[in-house]
Amino acid sequence: MSNLNIIPRKVTTVLLTITVILAGMSLMGLLAVEDNRFLVIRDLFDANFERSVGGWFSTVLLLIAAVLIGLIAFDHTQRDLPHKRAWGYLTIIFIIMSMDEYIGVHERFLLFAEPGSSGNSFIATYILAAIFGSALLFGFWRWLRDLPSEFRTRFLIANAIFLFGAVGFDTFGEYWVKVVMTGDITVTQIVLTTIEEFIEMTGVSLAIGALLTYLRDYSTLSITFSEPETQPHPASEDATASNAARPASSSTVAN
Repeated sequence: MSNLNIIPRKVTTVLLTITVILAGMSLMGLLAVEDNRFLVIRDLFDANFERSVGGWFSTVLLLIAAVLIGLIAFDHTQRDLPHKRAWGYLTIIFIIMSMDEYIGVHERFLLFAEPGSSGNSFIATYILAAIFGSALLFGFWRWLRDLPSEFRTRFLIANAIFLFGAVGFDTFGEYWVKVVMTGDITVTQIVLTTIEEFIEMTGVSLAIGALLTYLRDYSTLSITFSEPETQPHPASEDATASNAARPASSSTVAN
C-alpha cells in the first residue's frame, strides 16, 4: 500500500517557486511594448488580466487554503472542539476570496458604488477594507487568542502579507497609475500589478504551509477511500434464514 506523504515545508517551497516564475513571466510581457512577438506571453501571464495563468494560480491557491481550513473545521466538529464554527466561517470567507480573485467582485462593487469615478476607487477601498478588517478582528478575536502560538504567528504574518498586497499595494498602484501617471497604464501598471499579485500569492502560499503544519500537528483527521457497504437483498436474507431453520439431513451408505 502506498502512502501520500505531504511535507508542509516542501509544499510551501514549491508554491513560492511557482509564484516567482509567474511573476517573471508577467514582467517578460513588458517586451511586447517593443516586440509584438511577446504579445502571447503578455496575454497569458500578464498579472493585470484576471483570467491569466497568474490569476488562475491565485484562485487555486485560495481554494486550496479554503479546503485545508474546511478540513480543520470538519475535524473540530467531529471532535466537538471549541471554535468549530469560526473555522467554518473562515472556510466560507476563503471560498468567497477565491471567487473574487477570479471574477473581481470587489472591483465591480466599487465601480457601482462610485459610478462617476472612472475607476478611481482607492479611497473607497481603504474605507471598506478598514471596516471589513475591523469586523473580522472583532468577530475572530477569541479564535485568534486560543490558537497555538506558533501557528497564530505564522498565519497572521501570511495574511498580513496577503492584505498588504491585496489592499495596500493595490490601492497605491491604482493611485499611482490613475492620478500620478494620469492613466498611463502600459508599462507602469504591468509592473505594479505584477508586484501586487506576487505579494498576494506569497502570502497565500505561506498560509497554506501554516495550515498544513496545523493539520499535521494538531489534527487527528485521516482520509480513507473505500467502497460503500452493500445491503443484502431481502430475498437473500429469507433464503439464508430458511436454510438456517431447516434441520440438517444425514445419509448413510450401506455396504
